[in-house]
Amino acid sequence: MRATAIAFHVADDSGALALVEFAAYSTFVDEDWQYEQLLGHFKAQAQQRCIIVWDANDGGGNYRVEVRHGITELLGYRSVVAAIRVTAGALHLASYTALTMAAQYADQCVPSRDETHWRVPLENADYRVRIVQLFDPDLPDELPRDAPHFVLEVEAGAGDPTQNVAWFSALPEAGRPCCS
Repeated sequence: MRATAIAFHVADDSGALALVEFAAYSTFVDEDWQYEQLLGHFKAQAQQRCIIVWDANDGGGNYRVEVRHGITELLGYRSVVAAIRVTAGALHLASYTALTMAAQYADQCVPSRDETHWRVPLENADYRVRIVQLFDPDLPDELPRDAPHFVLEVEAGAGDPTQNVAWFSALPEAGRPCCS
């Protein structure tokens, strides 16, 4: 990854975003998937270090996401440290809309055709990613106007994928069957 930050404008109607290793992420869940089933799928893929997905808020929006090299002590409303593996020279940001379309239709992929420009070039390796949400999701009218809404701090190294599905209100119980 370059030493300078990469900035993206990411729109999503649902308020969830993801960082995806597109070459390894298994997209399809079921033509009639249920919310808990989808979260179970995210959790299973997260254990494989293929996705980091987080719930930004309950209403969606247009977010500014900045990806930076190195993990810092940056303060925000909340943060989480997750783990991902790069195998194809890049990661992609993805909207919840793209993730759900790919989960429902076997012919859809991530990144979606409209999201291919949300690319984060990285060397193939394991990475720790710290996601810092800089706004209170209960106060969406107070989104920062000129600052990023999310900062993704990325550094090489092994990490723990148990935090790869962050801030969702309901997660399936451990051991519950999942789609794949």
